[in-house]
Amino acid sequence: MSGLLTFIRFKDLVNWSVKNYLNSNLLQSQFELISLGKLIKIRQEKIKKDDYKNDIDLVKKISFKDGKIHLREERKTGMDLYNVYPNDLLVSKINFHQGALSINEYSNNLLSSTHYQPYIVNKNKVDLKFLTLALRSKQFQNAMAVIKSEGIKTEATSDFIKSLKIPLPFLKTQQRLVKNYQSKLDLAKKQNQFAKQKEAEIETYLYQELGIELPKEEKQNKDILQFVRFKDLDVWRVTKQNKTTFSSKYNLIRLDECCNHFKNGVNFNKSQFGSGVKFVNIKDVYTEKYIDLENLNRIDISQDKAVQNLLQDNDLVFVRSSVKYEGVGFPSLIKLNNENDEVVFCGFVIKCSIDTSLIIPDYLLYFLRCNLLRKATIEKSNKSTITNISQPELKSLQISLPPLKIQTKIANHIQTIKDEIKSLKQQAEQNQKDALNEFEKEVFNAT
Repeated sequence: MSGLLTFIRFKDLVNWSVKNYLNSNLLQSQFELISLGKLIKIRQEKIKKDDYKNDIDLVKKISFKDGKIHLREERKTGMDLYNVYPNDLLVSKINFHQGALSINEYSNNLLSSTHYQPYIVNKNKVDLKFLTLALRSKQFQNAMAVIKSEGIKTEATSDFIKSLKIPLPFLKTQQRLVKNYQSKLDLAKKQNQFAKQKEAEIETYLYQELGIELPKEEKQNKDILQFVRFKDLDVWRVTKQNKTTFSSKYNLIRLDECCNHFKNGVNFNKSQFGSGVKFVNIKDVYTEKYIDLENLNRIDISQDKAVQNLLQDNDLVFVRSSVKYEGVGFPSLIKLNNENDEVVFCGFVIKCSIDTSLIIPDYLLYFLRCNLLRKATIEKSNKSTITNISQPELKSLQISLPPLKIQTKIANHIQTIKDEIKSLKQQAEQNQKDALNEFEKEVFNAT
């Protein structure tokens, strides 16, 4: 009865906080709560820094996100280490409360710093996967967060960890729960793989419809002097001489023959950020298709500058400057919700207006995003501290121009495939969530 005095044995206390003790027993389950000390045993195989070779598999970290052990590429170290055997439970002493724990799924021994602690798991009592799922569950980690705030300020000691309890059904039930969990993840994996196959289909379909033929790669002897004809030079840099070329059964035109009004955006400083008119920044261009107008930030600029840099419906925007080489020149489309929408664009973005009498905006976007055109765009960029592309370089991109009817057919078909891809990814994401939710619901009576 909650109204009566409750006695607690001294050996059951981890620290002297009553709130800590009560919260550590908040886990609800239809299964018996068993202390980890009955399931795991500390492995104390410390290796002195002078007693091992450099060709070791050294643990770099345990990911909070997926609970996987990641190894260091540089394996030299100057510290004492712990031996971690296959199927050992490895726990971060500092970040255990955040789910930094994992089973060593490698087939060989690992070595970890003493910031981690390996444990031998009694596999006759607990399934390895069940154990990590329970310890990384929301319910268990919520309890750990309370305990952390109450009393465990530094490392989680082995005595503390072994005193914690988890719900423990019979081994066959554990295995069934893990199997159900894994089947959902396997289904999600297949759906993501199918989505990738669909993405490859887009590229194949586009090239087939346009009759695009790629030149065969010519093998060059890099040990001898190579000559480049003057008329083949675009710029006076050696790195710029490799050009992506292609042919098509339709006419090839320059981008500036179907687009006009190329313009760099407005520059601003930090004090102008946060209020005023909506603006498109670099990060806003990396979208599935259209710029997300609802989640744009704002800048405070004069009415004259705003008018000079307003984006129109169906405008095409490119990333002008990118920290990542592969991000430069990435395109997206503007679709305004109504005539009263006012959106400008920043100086690290280039915009142009599409001549819709010649080319369908969706078709142009899909074509500019195909691997062939992305490669051609990146080749035209200039790399220093960051990678930049200029208006003249964008204007010179070659575009395959089929009749409008063919463009519409291509754009609609690609959109259908993209809708299928989106659906597959959503299903995969939902199955991943369901896998964990269903496990926690059955083990912890979670709602």
